[in-house]
Amino acid sequence: MDGVTLVGLPHSYLARLRERRLYRLPRADLFVSVDARFDSWLAMQVAPRPKHAIWLVDPMSFDTYWSQHREDPGAARPLERLATRAAFEGLQAFGRSALRRADAVWSQPRELSDAARRAARLTRPVRFAPNPVEVPEGHITKDDRPLVLFLGRLDWQKQPERFFELARRLPDVDFVAAGGAATREREERLRAAAAEIANLSLPGVVTGETKERLLRLAWILCNTSLREGLPRSFQEGLAHGCALVAAVDPDRLVSRFGAFAADRDFETAVRGLVESGAWKRRGAAGRAYVREHHGTEHALDVHESLYRELVG
Repeated sequence: MDGVTLVGLPHSYLARLRERRLYRLPRADLFVSVDARFDSWLAMQVAPRPKHAIWLVDPMSFDTYWSQHREDPGAARPLERLATRAAFEGLQAFGRSALRRADAVWSQPRELSDAARRAARLTRPVRFAPNPVEVPEGHITKDDRPLVLFLGRLDWQKQPERFFELARRLPDVDFVAAGGAATREREERLRAAAAEIANLSLPGVVTGETKERLLRLAWILCNTSLREGLPRSFQEGLAHGCALVAAVDPDRLVSRFGAFAADRDFETAVRGLVESGAWKRRGAAGRAYVREHHGTEHALDVHESLYRELVG
């Protein structure tokens, strides 16, 4: 693709072990793993000569993993939870081994949370490696009517139902929940619920010009998730001058460039930004921050510098 060779890996871990020769195909000078996983460890075993770096984007604990992969975690049988935990911790052991052996560890959030450090059992120094984000040039014209955007998967962990309830409580504000659900049944259930709320629309998964248009029109990007690392949607929203509303605050981006939803009170956070007009000032400040620290050219320069430090 565009002159770059892509090597696909099989889905199951056993198949990856059988096809471990694939990790030698690139004949690379440097392997960069996104988070510390089984693949990070396997690459080090199969290709020990190259340098190996781990780029922490969203390290997670078992409780986080469990909440993400079940729509109703409390309804599971204890034996199912126990078996899932055993498999999770077993795979995590490979990731922790990779972290100990890695030549360098970088992080996408500037400051890893204490929970993330505990999940990774991380004691070594970590360097900041930003995620490159395109920041549009020129003036961005926002919609005349307040518009709040949800951008992400419509799964259990993201809690889109809270976003729907927010739309119901604020009828003078438009809401758009862009994304898709993991199953057809959940998608149909969410669409049926959204159909009863006049100021809420569900365009499905958006990309390209459609996504760009929504980001340009939105006043606020709202994230109702139970937890996050540093979501790319935060950076994309800020790049387009959107203020942020969320109950998580990686790198204090939400409290600096939007409104932190204390006790998951999204209504108060959104209402305060809209009624005071503070969304515009905070969104503009966030756009300047992303341009300086995450803009594509700067971020690529940082990554290239980190790569050169390892491979010379």
